Amino acid sequence: MSKKLLLKGLTFLTVLTLLITSISFASPIGETKTTIEISEIDYMNQLKSKDNNELKKLGLSSEEISSIRAFSFEKAIKERTLKNSDENLKNMGYTKKQIQIMRNFKGTDKEVRALAAKANISLYKRYSSSSSDTSYLTMNFDYSWSSQPFHNGTDILAFAWSSGYNSNQSSSIVRARYYDGTNGNGRDKTISYEIYDKIPGSGCYFKVPLLGDGNKVPYGYYSKSGSGTIYLYKNALVGSAEVRFEYGHRQVTGSAKVSFPGGLSIDFNYGTKSVAVKNYEYRDN
Repeated sequence: MSKKLLLKGLTFLTVLTLLITSISFASPIGETKTTIEISEIDYMNQLKSKDNNELKKLGLSSEEISSIRAFSFEKAIKERTLKNSDENLKNMGYTKKQIQIMRNFKGTDKEVRALAAKANISLYKRYSSSSSDTSYLTMNFDYSWSSQPFHNGTDILAFAWSSGYNSNQSSSIVRARYYDGTNGNGRDKTISYEIYDKIPGSGCYFKVPLLGDGNKVPYGYYSKSGSGTIYLYKNALVGSAEVRFEYGHRQVTGSAKVSFPGGLSIDFNYGTKSVAVKNYEYRDN
């Protein structure tokens, strides 16, 4: 299988990098989370600040550039406000104060930023151990949106790890929790997704649709939050490991490309915004 994996959509990308050392035997469960918050508005503003020639040189198609120029947070907010009751907006994650802003929306930058969806992304080690000839590492991860994003494509949760490790494809899952944001009843539904594809010894990724398509998830439901576990193993005894987690959120139309060049690298084409957090070190007593 080629190391280049084609995905739908340009993305902004949140990168969580976790360094784990000395995982020799029976390390504690529940390490401290590494968490970062991102805003949906910043990446689109970055794209809009470039002229068409700049965007073309960076690899964006005419269709993708047109979708960037056509999108307006102000227009999207007005449309969502008109189409939904206060109860529906509440089910989409908006607070009472935010709903008041929407009902009296004037289109200021301050108002737009107050209403832009924000996501919290976390990664932490759950457990590590070793047997006579194999090392094991279990990682937990989660995400949550403050409100329903204005871009509702398929999000990507990608992982890369130290050389020689492999993922257990059947056990590693992400559980996406979907909320009914249109019917005003606050119902929810949880769907599990297995690893979508992987490069043995290098990395893997999950795909999570943000909106229900009428199949697994009913129309009108959106993925407000999710959590998952990835199980890694290596057929050798080692005392350290590194894991990299990147969360990609689709922003505009078109195709994104992701590859796993090796080591801890996860490469996306232009249309991504990468934010790194500091490494954390883990040691067994």
